[in-house]
Amino acid sequence: GFLSARAMVTSMGLACRLLAIFAAVGRMYAEETSEYESIISRFESVAFYEPFDDSEAPRWSNAAGYDGKYMIGNGSSKLQIEGEQGLILPEPAKRYGVSTLLENEFYFQNQEFVFQYEVRLHQFLQCGGAYVKLLRGGEGFSPESLTDSTPYTIMFGPDKCGNSNKVHFILQFQNPVTKEWVEHHLKNPPGIMQDRETHLYTLALRRNNTFGIFIDTKLAAKGSLLSDFEPPINPPKYINDPADTKPLDWVDEKEIPDPDAEKPKDWDETQSQMIPDPKATKPEGWVDDAALQIPDPGAVRPADWDDEEDGQFQPLIIDNPACKVGCGEWKPPQIPNPLYKGKWSAP
Repeated sequence: GFLSARAMVTSMGLACRLLAIFAAVGRMYAEETSEYESIISRFESVAFYEPFDDSEAPRWSNAAGYDGKYMIGNGSSKLQIEGEQGLILPEPAKRYGVSTLLENEFYFQNQEFVFQYEVRLHQFLQCGGAYVKLLRGGEGFSPESLTDSTPYTIMFGPDKCGNSNKVHFILQFQNPVTKEWVEHHLKNPPGIMQDRETHLYTLALRRNNTFGIFIDTKLAAKGSLLSDFEPPINPPKYINDPADTKPLDWVDEKEIPDPDAEKPKDWDETQSQMIPDPKATKPEGWVDDAALQIPDPGAVRPADWDDEEDGQFQPLIIDNPACKVGCGEWKPPQIPNPLYKGKWSAP
């Protein structure tokens, strides 16, 4: 194991309903039901479970640095489960930072880990996130002090803004040698669901250092925790020697122009790349001295036309009917010059 989580935070910028289950279990399942009931008893080991059914004494706190304030409620008259509630972000274009403390630190050691929650967008998403962070273990954190830079262990969930449309999966991992904390992003995250239905996002971490991301219980992405992130958690076996220097006699160019090469005597650099086609002939019916457009010979000056008020009458300009084949100076089409070689350079 190499991760620990101390607090759970939702940091979102849109209105949605969130239901979170944070459990260390080997298997999770769902059943269809028309009535709300707590499912906490169905799991052998649950580190965190939130049904949002106690609006009188909520355990979630708004962070002081965010302008959005959450609500607890059903959020919609179209409930799929009678009586269920969620955490609602009621105002668009607001930044929300909502968090709560776990009762105990959770250590990812030799056990499978599943984290899942439901999201329903009340409005079509233009720019915002509905992701969750599991904050890093340690002392000194209070929910009210949450900021964007608060250290975390896992960041997971949907996010969309501009061309970015993905389910985040980011790890903050401490290098055991350098002790530096590094942020590792999943290379190929799946896209999010953008309709107004409720969707279940699930992250599963396994003992063999693999992971799976599920949307509505269907596998959306899978891979290795060690190699499918950028940068990879496991560093490369070999790296460039930082103390090495380039030898003074090192030559970067693999090939050079042949110093003994000479331009062939028949090489003509004056030849053009394209030339007039010597076989082309002027089409029959081509008129050399006619304009492509002429004043309309059939135009008639209106009877009420006044030169002083309307200006000098001028007929409309029309295509010259004599130019059906072509008019003006005829030039043959250009073709590639068979004698063209271009500027000579040594091989």
